[in-house]
Amino acid sequence: MSRTRTRRVKTVFLAMRHRIDDMRARNTCMDTLREVFRQFMSKLILEKTKLENHCIYIDPRISFNEIDRYFFSGCACAYFQIAVDVYTDLRINPDECNE
Repeated sequence: MSRTRTRRVKTVFLAMRHRIDDMRARNTCMDTLREVFRQFMSKLILEKTKLENHCIYIDPRISFNEIDRYFFSGCACAYFQIAVDVYTDLRINPDECNE
């Protein structure tokens, strides 16, 4: 079987503003971002089998990365990356070949 793989990596950035000097508000924002990520992953897990039926495979190593508070003052930021492998079957179908 001859298959070729295409890997696509998408980065998702999350950001939520808060008062610049309020660490409690920043922590609340980070909790919200973590919850958004959790909900996204829950949905992705449900879609995984459906995607695999179409030869689309999600790399299970998806990590949530919090960005330091000094990166962008007054904003809680995080990101995660999703790698997706799409396989294409390159076999020749003899019924479709012209003689």
